[in-house]
Amino acid sequence: MDMLRTANALNKWDMTLDTAQYKRMYQRISAIEFSILRIGEYPIPSIIDIVNSIRLAKGNVFAE
Repeated sequence: MDMLRTANALNKWDMTLDTAQYKRMYQRISAIEFSILRIGEYPIPSIIDIVNSIRLAKGNVFAE
């Protein structure tokens, strides 16, 4: 997450292995974080989905 936040803050997505996938992952995680802040509850299905997306990504894109 630190790497995603740094890439977004500095707009240096070229430091990632797959810019498009990392941007999408950052957007999805940010949406979950905002949902938690707004509702005050953890959207478990969304969290499970994002974890599985990271674990099952082709080519070991999210090796971090």
